[in-house]
Amino acid sequence: MTQYDTTAERYFALGTPTAEAIARAVSEAFTEDATYTDPLADVAGHEGLTGVIAGAHEQLPGFEFRLKGSADGNHRIARFSWDLVSTADGSSPVGGSDVITLAEDGRISSVSGFLDHVPQARPRPACPAGRRPSPDPRAGRSRWPARRRSRPAGC
Repeated sequence: MTQYDTTAERYFALGTPTAEAIARAVSEAFTEDATYTDPLADVAGHEGLTGVIAGAHEQLPGFEFRLKGSADGNHRIARFSWDLVSTADGSSPVGGSDVITLAEDGRISSVSGFLDHVPQARPRPACPAGRRPSPDPRAGRSRWPARRRSRPAGC
């Protein structure tokens, strides 16, 4: 097992359920000024990291992050992929990759996260020719019954 695999395992050990355990794991795995950036979060420090991890646990009950394959790295940089896996049926609706930078003491000093696959959103209905979608989804609504509408909502 490489240093990068060990670091990735420590990173995924952050999946502990209680706030106290998360805070303890964060202080062991990350430097005090560590940063974490992905499409959904941009935080720094132990308090910010603990908040993001605790928030993910609250929003995703019944799911856990699992390392996909092994970590790869050079010098003080490592990368690895992960899946968000349902503990009920083993499905994985979300997966991603993270690139981490290690401090001299082996703790993580930065994480740059990327989402590789996410559930597809339902497509918005096309607007008739000559009309553009409104940035406000409530725009275009009228008080007339739905049967009298001639265009999709929001156009």
